[in-house]
Amino acid sequence: MGHARSCLSKRASVLVVVLGVLIVLSTLAIAFARISSLERTASTTRVDEVRARFLAWAGVERALAEARVASQRPWDAPDAAWFYRGTAGNSAGNGVLLAEATLPSFLAGNDPGGRAYSGSLPPTYEPLGDTYVVKVLDAGSMIDLNAPSDPRRAPADEPLVRMLSNLSRALDPGNPPITPVEAEMVLAYRQTLQDGRFWDERELLGIPGNPVTEEDFGLLEDFVTTWAWADPAMVAPMDPALVPAVGNDVAGRVPTGDVVREIRRPVDVNTAPREVLAAVFADLAALRIDRDLNRMPAGGTRWQATGRADRTTPVSFAQASSLAQAIVTRREATPFRNWAEFRSFLDAQVTGGAIDRLQALAILANCDPNVDTHRANPGLPVFREIDKFDLVVSTTEFSFSSMGVFEIESLGRVTHEGGEILAQARVRAAIEVYQVLRHTTQGDFERGRISTYRLEEPVLWRPEDAIQVEEDLLINGSPQILGSAGNIHSNQDLDLEGSPLIEGDATATGTYEASAQAQVLGQSGGGFERVQIPLFRPSLFRAEARYIFAADGKVYDAAGNEVGNRSYGSWNWQNGTWKWTGGQQLQGVLWFEGNVSLTSNTSNEWEVTIVATGSISVNGKPNLIPASRWRITLVSGTDLSVSGTPGAKISGYLYAGDQVELGGNTDFYGAIWSKGLSQASSLVTRNKIHGSVVFRYNRDLAPVPVDWVLSDPPALASHPHPRTIAATSDYDGWITLSTLITNRSILRSNPFRDRILARWESGSFDADLGGGAMGLVADAAGPVVAPVAGPGLAGHLLPDGVYSELDATPAYEATDNAGPLAGSIAFWIKPSWDGAAGSDSRSNKSFHLLSLSRTDDQGTQSFQFARTGDWPGPWANVAGFHFERTTLENPLAQRLLYSTWFPPAHRWSHVVLVYDFRAKDPVQAIAVYVNGVALPGGIRDFLSQYELTPDELARAAITPGNLLRLGERRGRDYELPASGADATFDELVTLPEKVDAAWAAAAYGAGRYYPAGDGWYESETLPIVAGSDLLWT
Repeated sequence: MGHARSCLSKRASVLVVVLGVLIVLSTLAIAFARISSLERTASTTRVDEVRARFLAWAGVERALAEARVASQRPWDAPDAAWFYRGTAGNSAGNGVLLAEATLPSFLAGNDPGGRAYSGSLPPTYEPLGDTYVVKVLDAGSMIDLNAPSDPRRAPADEPLVRMLSNLSRALDPGNPPITPVEAEMVLAYRQTLQDGRFWDERELLGIPGNPVTEEDFGLLEDFVTTWAWADPAMVAPMDPALVPAVGNDVAGRVPTGDVVREIRRPVDVNTAPREVLAAVFADLAALRIDRDLNRMPAGGTRWQATGRADRTTPVSFAQASSLAQAIVTRREATPFRNWAEFRSFLDAQVTGGAIDRLQALAILANCDPNVDTHRANPGLPVFREIDKFDLVVSTTEFSFSSMGVFEIESLGRVTHEGGEILAQARVRAAIEVYQVLRHTTQGDFERGRISTYRLEEPVLWRPEDAIQVEEDLLINGSPQILGSAGNIHSNQDLDLEGSPLIEGDATATGTYEASAQAQVLGQSGGGFERVQIPLFRPSLFRAEARYIFAADGKVYDAAGNEVGNRSYGSWNWQNGTWKWTGGQQLQGVLWFEGNVSLTSNTSNEWEVTIVATGSISVNGKPNLIPASRWRITLVSGTDLSVSGTPGAKISGYLYAGDQVELGGNTDFYGAIWSKGLSQASSLVTRNKIHGSVVFRYNRDLAPVPVDWVLSDPPALASHPHPRTIAATSDYDGWITLSTLITNRSILRSNPFRDRILARWESGSFDADLGGGAMGLVADAAGPVVAPVAGPGLAGHLLPDGVYSELDATPAYEATDNAGPLAGSIAFWIKPSWDGAAGSDSRSNKSFHLLSLSRTDDQGTQSFQFARTGDWPGPWANVAGFHFERTTLENPLAQRLLYSTWFPPAHRWSHVVLVYDFRAKDPVQAIAVYVNGVALPGGIRDFLSQYELTPDELARAAITPGNLLRLGERRGRDYELPASGADATFDELVTLPEKVDAAWAAAAYGAGRYYPAGDGWYESETLPIVAGSDLLWT
């Protein structure tokens, strides 16, 4: 019994041990299972995190791809898919956190959690569970912390200091993140960094003294950058030390001092938020010269000031904020695309009272990168009363696009169970998506070939084929291409579908495909030699136009008179397109800026040539025949589309700058060619001939001009003279071509002793066949005669031609360079002043334009062409030519021819002066021709007849001891207030005989400035990297 109990006890002990072991094993199994579960969870989480990061990078790649597409448009706009608003109601999303954005870049919808997203990839756990949301900011929409510094300015006047201060004020007026003093600390700290620049915005947090806190930086982060596009061709305002004090008289042009080149980073006016725009505008101010001064009237010789120094009213912060809001409102409807639109915007602000006229001029000088300095007396289209040198407070320029630099933030999310976030990852990058190739400086242009005139000798061309296109061509349906020249050719691929009939050849340089039903009676196939398709410029027809329909809705006749606004002759202007929907059929050549649309039937045969710089669309049943002498009917700068109903007929040549589409039931009698220049228009997506179009072409139309033969055009020098501030070639918009050689045909076979100031050579003007002294001479009695053909005075600029300014009058010895008793003097002149009545620069001001008076007081002879100010009697405020002998010799020997005509400001006029001291008849003694015709409204005075005695005749010669001056001599010109020409001269010709009206007209017609607008420019070979794409914008 005891033995039995012992056995049972041992068995119980074993059971207890086994049970314990089982418990331990169970615990280990549970722990192992738990560990495995945790590892699986961790592995899944890690995979989700990696997936989220991939999603974030997918967003970056999406942004890059979309930005490249956007680069095809040369301006940005808030309607771009990449534009980031953040939330509804924002003009721009700068400052809105991406995680909180309801309007991100590329908005695609909302994920299961209700969050906005930009794109998605195949889901892992739920539909739309793998998404990314993107924030794309144009780097140009922010203020670059690396704005240039000019040591000539006080720290408080530095552009970066002002912009940061005003930006902070706009962001938080009560507690700005950066005060003006702290902004100076930012600038000072930047000088201590590597290369003297910020490489990341967060470096602001490292400034000693901690002026920028984390809270401040959070407010600033999306409004400042370190990677905006940099314009290397900018010029700084003048040295502050040279700016005349308010109230000081100014006797000449204010010098610029040393021209300082700066690399500046413009702000994109189409994407920048209100706060940044306000920071650019605030405090802007400029020097202005008040020229409305009381001056001494006739009879004096005292040197007089030309104006008094003043300042424009600084743009207040309230005005800056108002302008910023106006820009935001405007760009929502229409982005700014060019500087003409920006100038129009400023004009509207002046009209509305937001700013005054001078403030608008200062703003334009600051924001437009083009220098366009008035100091070089430029032509009227680029003349500015206030230029960059005049700015006393400046910030930075504007651009119309990002110029390819973006800051991208992308957030990848992985969600499940109704949008719960399992993983998310954020990626940030500053990327230059593309580079911009620009021709904007003199240096850019000097490497090309230029001509400023052309001969009327056209290069004629007649197409060999009815249809010639530069790009792919698709023909489908049942078109018929008939006639002895009923051929078609594509310089790329040709595809014949449907059942077209081609009476001639159907060839392609690329591939060729044809359906079984296509009939080609001549040669066909691919691999044929490329056909040279000429560029046909719409501008060739502007001079021939009967009416010009401008891009702003104005209509002008051939004489330049405005005849309509937004509508004329049944043409109506709507959103940049001129539309004709029936009614009056204007005859002749009609020239359009922009797009054209015809959508109606013509009542009868319409003799018209329609030329458009944009696209042309024709629908309905037109019956058009060409009005142009060149037998061309439709010329489009971009696309051409014709889709006519049965009975539609168009005769003549047709041309499309981009692509062409012809369809419907139109009958064409002529030929068409398309150049495939770009994809600037979306009217036609590919060259296409379809429907039941019928083409008939027998090469029976006259050739058309596609270019003009140039008379040995020289390549012009980049500057008027090699030693003339050569650095100007590097500045935006600073383009002043030097002069050409005058057309010698006007000087006959024996040009006598003519001086032609037409070329710039080292150290002097070129003097062709000059009988007298070649060089300039000093005039001890008057202003310093600067060596205008040399390097110029310090701070002075030399444009084309020679600028005769107040303290630098060009003078030449008259002996053997001018006829002693009779002769002619011809020249082109461009005043830098406005002589018209009511102009603010008038104020009884006289301007000597040419004088040839004696140097000695005894026997002084008046010989001058001038614009007078106040003067007794009828000679006030006129332009006239006057010569006379003194009363010591012969009181009757004087002649005067004057008029109320003035040479227009900043425009070239051609003047011919004719004189003869020997002539008894006043009509034979003096003449003035302006632009090839007699002086407009000319009035003669001093009409008494006289005859000089032999002794008087011997002493009458004007040349001994005299100087031929393009301007005047201080204190030595008879009874006129002392004031210079302040004008540019060119192509001076002197002859020792009288010329007639026919010679004056020929000289005008052959001169450099007569054929304005007929010049051309051919750039150098563009440096395109192999494999890159070039997008022409």
